[in-house]
Amino acid sequence: MKSERSFLLIPAAFTGLCFSLLFCRVRGIGINSPVFAAVLTACFIYAAKRFEPKNLKRSYPYAAGLLLLALSDCLTANEFVQRVNELGIFILVILMITECFCDSGSWQFGGYISACVRLVFSALGKVPEPAALLFRRGSARSGRSKYVAIGLVLSIPLLLIVLPLLASADLVFGRLLRQIFVWNLSDTARTIVSAVFLFVAAFLGFYCAIAGASDHPADREQQSRKKAEPAIAVTASAVLAVIYAVFCVIQISFLFSGGRWGLPEGCTYSGYARQGFFQLLFVSLLNVALVIACTGLFDRSKALDILLTVISGCTYILIASSAYRMALYIGAYGLTFLRLFALWFLALLTVSMTGTLAFIWNRRFSLFRFCLFVCLAMWLCFGCARPDRIAAEYNADRFGLTEDVARNMLYELSVDAVPVMARYESYKDLPPPLKDDWERYLTVTVDEKYTAYGVRSFNFALFEARNAVRSK
Repeated sequence: MKSERSFLLIPAAFTGLCFSLLFCRVRGIGINSPVFAAVLTACFIYAAKRFEPKNLKRSYPYAAGLLLLALSDCLTANEFVQRVNELGIFILVILMITECFCDSGSWQFGGYISACVRLVFSALGKVPEPAALLFRRGSARSGRSKYVAIGLVLSIPLLLIVLPLLASADLVFGRLLRQIFVWNLSDTARTIVSAVFLFVAAFLGFYCAIAGASDHPADREQQSRKKAEPAIAVTASAVLAVIYAVFCVIQISFLFSGGRWGLPEGCTYSGYARQGFFQLLFVSLLNVALVIACTGLFDRSKALDILLTVISGCTYILIASSAYRMALYIGAYGLTFLRLFALWFLALLTVSMTGTLAFIWNRRFSLFRFCLFVCLAMWLCFGCARPDRIAAEYNADRFGLTEDVARNMLYELSVDAVPVMARYESYKDLPPPLKDDWERYLTVTVDEKYTAYGVRSFNFALFEARNAVRSK
């Protein structure tokens, strides 16, 4: 198998080279993200075709998803959105490789999670293999060099874990490490070290992931496992269904009716409506996970299906209650990125619960793929809509450029909000130092950030912000 996988060295090296060139010492994320995603996808398809897998076409939706996530990276400057995009790209890469080499036709959540975890551990076991391939034709002396090279490769991840721990445990040792790796290295040397590290990381990641997935793919077929007695789930679900039903009646009677049925003494309707959002959000998420777990762990039962349907219906009311409370809160205190994100998450839970309902009554429905691609599509809409800009526009239109609104725009929102900020000359009426910080941010900071990003991390949101402040 090792000799058959030697051709992986070339696409792995090309992937590592591109990753190093695009991300070595850049100031941010921009056009380098979709460019690398395209290179990674092309190299994966080239390498996978050499194994002649039967399921390569099943990987294409995941490849399209990671390309779209990478493209959205350069359409926003919000770092949280970009970090979630990177996490999504990582997950989609694992699923793309898993789907290509495994028969996943009958998998649900448990099957996908098990296969992905096994792929990660299998890939870690392939870390020494590239070095063994490179040195396999040497003499006896070079054979010893092979093992030295393998040992050096294995020491890299260990050092990345051990050195920070030792540096934090002893001040003298930590100071010594800073002197070696920071002060005594020139700018050119740090660039070389960073470039080599990124190359090795991407090279090993590409090679080991595909090598691990292609190694004994038949062993990855999920075996049907015996499920538990449904009476356990029926009893627990019945108790929860009764509690949820009572809670939902209270929501309809007091919250959605505007408090006309009377509230506890000393409790105002606005205070009653605005409390409990995060508790209800957590319970709604827990219900979605509960329904998925019950359908996967217990034998099918009509009584269980009915109770899970009741719980799902109550969950819709819980989600509506959470959304109503958040809407009232936004109406009183304005819009922020986190509040927009909470509303998006509630919408995602609603759609996911709809798919869960379909799965309760049709167990052949692919709930995992439904939830994955619904989440992907909704996240792309959320990220590309630039929620920071939406929040800035809403607050400015509703409250005007007050001190609180100005602070939110300046200190809490990303560069995505700059085109909105550039419209307001009334910032000159703000008290110092808020006025001075506002003016410096628009006249100096935005342009400096755009210049620092450079060509490799060119970002369209930052480009639009720079043009907005220059056109004032």
